[in-house]
Amino acid sequence: MVSTIRKTRLNYCRLACLLGFTLLLGCAAGQRPEKTTIVVFDYMTEAGEAYKQGRWPEAEMYYQKVIRVIPEDHYAWFRLGNTQLRQGRLESAIYSYKQAVKRNPNHSKTHYNLGIAYTLSAKQSMKTSFDTMQDIDPGRVLVEGKIRALQKILGQAQGSSVIKETAESER
Repeated sequence: MVSTIRKTRLNYCRLACLLGFTLLLGCAAGQRPEKTTIVVFDYMTEAGEAYKQGRWPEAEMYYQKVIRVIPEDHYAWFRLGNTQLRQGRLESAIYSYKQAVKRNPNHSKTHYNLGIAYTLSAKQSMKTSFDTMQDIDPGRVLVEGKIRALQKILGQAQGSSVIKETAESER
């Protein structure tokens, strides 16, 4: 019960900060602050709905819109990385997670997902290496072993969900 109350408070605090920041941003840009706030809130709502429904390209588009207005929003960068990772766009996901880490270096789920993205990228590189080696190359055995090891790591990670999601309470 206490955990639920704390999570709800964190959500309200984050929303209040987001709205305050958009108000300041709107004033600085010469726009009506309430319009900027409403637009960002709409983007976040649309992004969240698309994300929940697994409409990754649409969610990605809305998170990018949020980032254009509020580039310091860790959560938008984190979720953007998740949408890109879900689409298999590893380099983009790695970039987005790195941006999220710059904005909130203490968010463990961002670090976890960045590690998964790097591991998937390493596996992809090893697979390319294996595919380009000749059958008689003694290095094939070594590379094949590395691929299996990476698959094992990723398989263990899948048991606890490869991509860590941020609960609404941890935004």
